[in-house]
Amino acid sequence: MILAKKYMSISMFFLITIIAFSGGILLIRRPTLFILFAIACVIIYYCSLNRFDVLFLALATMVLFIPWQKPGLGGWGIPTGRVFDIPVPFTIVIIASFAFLFVLMPLNKTLKPFYAIPVFKFFVIFGISGLISSVLGLNLSNSLWFLLFKLFIPSVCIFYISYRACKNREIFEHILSGLVFTIFLIALYALFEFFTKTNPIESFFASRFPAQYFQSTYVEVISRYRRVAGTLGCPTFLGSVLVTGTCLSAGLFAYSKTFSKKITFFTIIFVNLIVLLLTVNRGGVFGLIIAVLVFAFIIKKQNYWKLLFFVFLFSLITSLAIVLVVAFDVVMPRFTLENILSGPSTQHRLNAYVVTVKFLKYNPLFGIGLANFQEMYHNVMTPFAMEVPTMDNTFLNILSSMGIIGLVTFSVLILSLLKEIILTFRRLTLSEIFPVYVSLFCALIGMLFSFVFYNALGYLAPSFLFWSLAGMGTAVAQNSGFLK
Repeated sequence: MILAKKYMSISMFFLITIIAFSGGILLIRRPTLFILFAIACVIIYYCSLNRFDVLFLALATMVLFIPWQKPGLGGWGIPTGRVFDIPVPFTIVIIASFAFLFVLMPLNKTLKPFYAIPVFKFFVIFGISGLISSVLGLNLSNSLWFLLFKLFIPSVCIFYISYRACKNREIFEHILSGLVFTIFLIALYALFEFFTKTNPIESFFASRFPAQYFQSTYVEVISRYRRVAGTLGCPTFLGSVLVTGTCLSAGLFAYSKTFSKKITFFTIIFVNLIVLLLTVNRGGVFGLIIAVLVFAFIIKKQNYWKLLFFVFLFSLITSLAIVLVVAFDVVMPRFTLENILSGPSTQHRLNAYVVTVKFLKYNPLFGIGLANFQEMYHNVMTPFAMEVPTMDNTFLNILSSMGIIGLVTFSVLILSLLKEIILTFRRLTLSEIFPVYVSLFCALIGMLFSFVFYNALGYLAPSFLFWSLAGMGTAVAQNSGFLK
């Protein structure tokens, strides 16, 4: 009963948001204006509540559940192309609107202004290096557009919103719980997708949109490989998101005091592990393994680590047994030693290293410019001996697009964020919130490792989760109130 009351606001914003967007689709044939109006109504409604956490979770719902791109053409949650006939800048307007609302809200005096925190200058330096690479790259307009609307503005806005949202421990817990339940719903939808071999949301949109707005290659992928993708439309995205949800659930499990809450988060961990295996996403699986090992190392002196270790071990063994029974032919071929070392997916990623070296010869310091991979690959440096249709590695993509300077500035930005969180561990060791804060750090580590297996630049769903956690981790580090 207490748990139901505590998360009632989460259910409310799910309900209101989904009704608003579904109503827009049903009421008019070209729903652009109606959907934008519905978004504005939702924003105003949540703003009127004067709650940082509810407002932030409303944004999270929009980012994770609204199909910003055509399903099947790269996945949902990507601010590219048009769906609902909404161009990319509108997605940035929505995020920026939330950032503006947080500016209007009273600033917590225990937090430093955004420009005063150490990581702010590294954001600026990374943005400047991206600007230089765009100017010196192959196509200034493409690179600059990508830098501003798909990388820099969304990242800074999301980081700032989550930083401002974490006003106190209660809000911090509420936001992380909301994210965990959001990811859990996506995992449940992925299970439904796997066992029924249908995607009702995709079918709903397909029956109401002209062919130019909907091309269902995603259904073909499902029928051929049976890899689940949930509402994100891409197994690699879902795997990375599930790493986040599983890590945060473990922290909340250790933090929870009541048996009912522990059972709830245990169930979420169990379901997330099953779905993660069904994505057959090695980046997500290996990322979670790394995150769990880091988690165990940090909390090994805490009195709850044995119980948490048992929960993870039991969940992993049981979920693996279930998956092998229901999907042995799907999972095992991807995780054989031969496939891991020399399979097509591995070879494709190894070829990406060779292509990166060739790209760097064009401009080693600042790269070829963002969003210029296809032009460089097909027009400037053809023919290639190997087939590399995409650069499925976030760090290689930064290195080839922004050069050595870009990779260094990005690495410094990430390391400064992680350093801020690590230095806070000792201060929070005796605090009840410690396991949750450690789980946030481990979720970041797991996502960073999974980024080695796919390109996260410009993809809104994984980027939203990563920069949200980074912003919240920085807020906790700057806020002395979390010691209470």
